[in-house]
Amino acid sequence: MAGKVNTKFVVLLSVGLVAVFGLLAWAFASLAFKSGEDYERLGDQAMQEGDYFRAQRMYGSAVSHDTTNRAWLDKWIAALEAWTPDTETAYRDAFFTNYLGAIRQIATSQRTDVEAHRRLLEISHQMLQRGYGREQADSLATLARDAAAYFDRMPESDGAWRALLRYRGLAMEMVLSANGVLTEDQIALIAEDLRAALEADPTDGESMAALMRWTVSSAARGETLDQRAVTQAARESARELGAAFLAANPADPYVEEASLRLGAEIAYFVAQDTADELARVQRSLEAFQAMTPELDRVGGVLRQAGAGRVNVLLLARLRSLELSLDRPGRLSRTRSIIDEFLRTSPEDAELLIFAAETARLAEDPEQASALLEKVGALS
Repeated sequence: MAGKVNTKFVVLLSVGLVAVFGLLAWAFASLAFKSGEDYERLGDQAMQEGDYFRAQRMYGSAVSHDTTNRAWLDKWIAALEAWTPDTETAYRDAFFTNYLGAIRQIATSQRTDVEAHRRLLEISHQMLQRGYGREQADSLATLARDAAAYFDRMPESDGAWRALLRYRGLAMEMVLSANGVLTEDQIALIAEDLRAALEADPTDGESMAALMRWTVSSAARGETLDQRAVTQAARESARELGAAFLAANPADPYVEEASLRLGAEIAYFVAQDTADELARVQRSLEAFQAMTPELDRVGGVLRQAGAGRVNVLLLARLRSLELSLDRPGRLSRTRSIIDEFLRTSPEDAELLIFAAETARLAEDPEQASALLEKVGALS
């Protein structure tokens, strides 16, 4: 009969469903009730097997059980650094959400760990250097202020934390150099931060170079009748700062570049001290030509410092100087340094893109195209 129920089928189906749901319940329980230690062990196993994708997931699950566990956070960061995501979207998600999140969590939970704060601030600083934006600069300044606040309330601290103030000073100096809107108090605070950083670390050439630029930029904002003379005097003062720093820290690439730039600006100012326009042009050209040996020397300093210390922003500053001082040279110094750095890091996309742009400025379109092809081959 059509209406008769097949009881054997119902029994078999019921048994099957019970088995399936039992398996699902077991799987859920085995995942849901794993401890942080369990996930840590699974992460350790995945790392040993070279399965970094699984390792970062397991360590991330361990951290979700205890977001203040420094050992788990460190292992999660190490796994994320070892893992190469398949897509740009996955990379961005892993970097901004997980990697930066883990580093931020360590800095937050280890409140008086100077190095934990420095690591977070340095990453944010590098991101700002790669793509300046006022919002990003303000964010870095706030991050540095908040980090310093942990130590500012501890009079017994040794003062090493004051080196963290460099990041607020560097961020706001970039705003000042970009002609951003700042109050007089904010401008004064830039110098305070940079001087505090140099007091904590007298070898900090990046902070000294920024202080040298600040000395000129802050003076140039004035509106006195002899403003040109005031700015020129500021350049001389800034160059003296650089000379004193280099006497104690020879061949610092940041201060060497800043000093060369100041020398070029001072020479140009002196060359303009005549009413004859043709004479001004000729005197400027002669002054710049006389500086090419110094340009060669500073280029050698950057080359010797190496890619680990010289970033693309500093190379860009050298490139702009070379264009001003020796345009017929077609950026031979900057391009030579880039070539050497690329021999060490041939797949550095940022450096390849900068090299392509430099080749274009040197009127070498074939080389620019070849370099851009290498960038495309990386993806």
